[in-house]
Amino acid sequence: MLLVNTASAAWLATVSGMDDPCCAQKVVTALQSVPAVTAVAANFEAGQACLQASVPLTSGALGTALASAGYSLVSLAEVEACPAGMQPAADPWAAAKGLDVVTISHGARVDLTPVQGKFTVFDFGAPWCAPCHTGAALLTTYMGSHADVAARVVWLDAGDAKASFALPVVTQHLAFAEGLPWYKVVGPDGKKLYEGSVASAAITAIDRRRAR
Repeated sequence: MLLVNTASAAWLATVSGMDDPCCAQKVVTALQSVPAVTAVAANFEAGQACLQASVPLTSGALGTALASAGYSLVSLAEVEACPAGMQPAADPWAAAKGLDVVTISHGARVDLTPVQGKFTVFDFGAPWCAPCHTGAALLTTYMGSHADVAARVVWLDAGDAKASFALPVVTQHLAFAEGLPWYKVVGPDGKKLYEGSVASAAITAIDRRRAR
């Protein structure tokens, strides 16, 4: 069983059977289930995934996680940095601990179910999208003082725009979106209040509805 030293900046896994963007997302989800793994990005064209972790990784743990999703680990190697297109991004909602924030999809089709009794912000973003991180930070600050707001996150979890926009949830919910980030806001009564790409506008829509 291979043990990888934590002195490494990242770990590059070669994965068998990852041949399209949907497979890449399944690989990411499988590897994220390993407790030590803190971030993952995958490139289906290269057949590889790049990981960051808080403790040493073993090929056994990663292999078991991949096998549960129908894939197999071919090799695992220490690298100084992830290759271009496979840089794991920090979770833009990482600072939202204690708030009503739930990631409901990593690219798979999903029903958008509002949170009963709250304003619900459906946030569509991606790791390579800098404005997505900015918008999440703004909403996190706002939600810190507004307990009646919940966020349900749809994370197009791929290393680049091409792979992200090939994920199934895009055709389901973003056919008319201008780009990312994209927000859909629903009031406590289930009525849509806002749909667009500006986080501050989403907040304004909530404030106006609350003031009635």
